[in-house]
Amino acid sequence: MGLTHAEFLRSLPAALGRQAYTVRHNEVVIPEAHRCLVIHLAPESQQALGLLRLPMTCVTFTFTGYTSTEVEAFMLQFNRHFQRGGG
Repeated sequence: MGLTHAEFLRSLPAALGRQAYTVRHNEVVIPEAHRCLVIHLAPESQQALGLLRLPMTCVTFTFTGYTSTEVEAFMLQFNRHFQRGGG
């Protein structure tokens, strides 16, 4: 994703709605009754485009106890909230 950890964490509440979560080190944990989602943020890096430097963070999602339909629905909502406009 083209953002820093701080930007990711600032945007996360809107993407999760009312879901409770905890942040520990470089992970966001979203526990529920019979399932859990862990979002791991890799170390921040930069993408160079000529003289322009853009922040980059690789993000990994680990779904435990989710159906494929639930994963798809979550990712659709998540991606909508992190979508940025551009040209």
